[in-house]
Amino acid sequence: MTEEKLQEITKQIRETIGNGSNILEQGSEDDKYKLLDIIASLHNELYKEVKGEYYDYMYHWANLGYGGEPNDSLYKDI
Repeated sequence: MTEEKLQEITKQIRETIGNGSNILEQGSEDDKYKLLDIIASLHNELYKEVKGEYYDYMYHWANLGYGGEPNDSLYKDI
């Protein structure tokens, strides 16, 4: 992972959850799903660092769990 990617991730997390409100209790539904996107995308980056390739399968588990499809490619190198 590059320092630039780490800064991008840090900025997005700070802007999403560092605004002083409790997303899970007071945030909108969009905020809640945005947080799930960040978590899924962080997992994808962690998986790539360890395994050398992206996981790219979180949508399947989310679909089984809550019927959604998180965006797990927020930080992917294209």
